[in-house]
Amino acid sequence: MVDSNNTPGMPRKLVALFACTSGVSVANVYFAQPLLDSLAADFGVSAAAIGGVVTATQAGVVVGLLLARVWSGVVADLVGWRGVYAGSAVVTATWPRLAVAPAS
Repeated sequence: MVDSNNTPGMPRKLVALFACTSGVSVANVYFAQPLLDSLAADFGVSAAAIGGVVTATQAGVVVGLLLARVWSGVVADLVGWRGVYAGSAVVTATWPRLAVAPAS
């Protein structure tokens, strides 16, 4: 695809795919809202503490996006892309658990 300045651009189908993927990934955070009472009962934590899971997940998404944009290239030069992907998976898996960790 070429725009009016004769420079290559992203195809519209790819832009639509990225837009839909971004929307679904953010919406996934909010799909847990109706389940929070059940989750609190199952894990034996207060409703306030379980609400922090959704907050921590959204914060993790924001931090991940910022870090991916700013630091992924630098870190990939040091440890390779596999290290970046593995580290991202670990952070994504552990970040929500910090919200329900005991304070003491």
